[in-house]
Amino acid sequence: AYCKGHGLIPDPEMALDLKTWGTLATISGKETITNERAIILIANAHFFALSLCATLCPLPFGDPLFYDPSEQKYSEGYGYLPAMKLGLTEEAEIIN
Repeated sequence: AYCKGHGLIPDPEMALDLKTWGTLATISGKETITNERAIILIANAHFFALSLCATLCPLPFGDPLFYDPSEQKYSEGYGYLPAMKLGLTEEAEIIN
């Protein structure tokens, strides 16, 4: 709605050309989709691909989805207010 309201989608109501786009321009039947729907479809496909990459190939410095109990022991938690230890410590990172 934001892009349509601010004129960021060129010709949002114009149907895609079947000769140019082929079967990508049709969803079902013989009618082709509009430019607006095509842009939304590609944006959703892009974010779906990014979410698949984030799930299947996570970055090494990110938190894992599941913790491996054999890998290392995790602390119980730091409570409401962690101990005030200065420097580069786990407690200082939790406070930040």
